[in-house]
This record gives sequence, structure tokens and C-alpha cells, in this order.
Amino acid sequence: VAFTVMFWDDRHDTLNGLPYPGEIVLQGVQDLYQNVNDLANANSFPHGMTIRILIGVQFNRISIDPNTDQRYSVLEELNKLNIPLYKVLPDGRIWKVEVGLYGLGANDTNVYSHVKLLVVDNNKMIVSGYMPTYPFRSVNNEADFHDLGIEVSGPIAANGMAIFDKLWEGSD
Repeated sequence: VAFTVMFWDDRHDTLNGLPYPGEIVLQGVQDLYQNVNDLANANSFPHGMTIRILIGVQFNRISIDPNTDQRYSVLEELNKLNIPLYKVLPDGRIWKVEVGLYGLGANDTNVYSHVKLLVVDNNKMIVSGYMPTYPFRSVNNEADFHDLGIEVSGPIAANGMAIFDKLWEGSD
């Protein structure tokens, strides 16, 4: 699983009590971890699972702490949800989560990756204009910003993975 996004919103919704946008993504990772970790599903995940999360810019200036590296926000939330970064499963398969920063996005807020992409198994892909941030989040069918995403399946998803791999190559 490869996921890249420009911003990671770690602000908690005190008004509505809903999970914050990045938490929703990580709850999906948590569900996946439970499925991969279940030996009954070993045939579905014969090699285990590697998840890569790539953040496009180092600092989210609208977050609670605009001076905190967004990678640390993701890692902290993974820890809170008890999602290990690396685990050898009882049958020898590997679970791994990697969090990176787009290489040119470090320290310079004027250079970043604006790519928003999710690729699964080189066969499914969502390319979007939206990010897991509050302005794009719908509450009671209302959102501040509206944008689209497209889901595709088949060989074209491998092209998305190639793009992700290029972005990941130079990441920190």
C-alpha cells in the first residue's frame, strides 16, 4: 500500500467529537494490520504487508503545532493506535509501516509534492485533489472545500505506483 498526500491534519475535532481526517486513514491501516496479523488471512497476504506513507511537505502551518514535522505526527498516531512499524508475524511474514517526507519538501515550505495518491497491490489506485484535512471533510454533507478523486483498477495503477516510487526514492 502506497499513500502520498501533501498535508496531514492532526487537529482533533473538539466540536463534533469525530475522528480527525488523518486518524480515519490510520484506522484503515489499523484494520489492515488486524487482517494481516490474523493467521486465517495468511493466504490473502502471503508476504505480509508493507505500507508507505509519504508526506509532501515537512510542516503543516495550519496544524496545532506548525513547527512539528508531519512525519512525527503520523508516527505518534500510529503508536496511539498500537500499529507497529515493524513486526515479524508468527508464520514469518513481515508487517512494515514506513513514513517518509518528500525529499525536496524538507525545510523549504515553497518546495513540496502536491501529489495525492493511494495505490494498492499495483492494481487499484485513487488519484485525488482532496487531502485528509478538515476543509475537505464532510460533516452533515457540508464541507469547506470540494474536490474530486478517481478510482481506477488494472494495469494503469502500476503507473501510479511508478510515480509513488519516484517520489519515495528521494524521501527522508
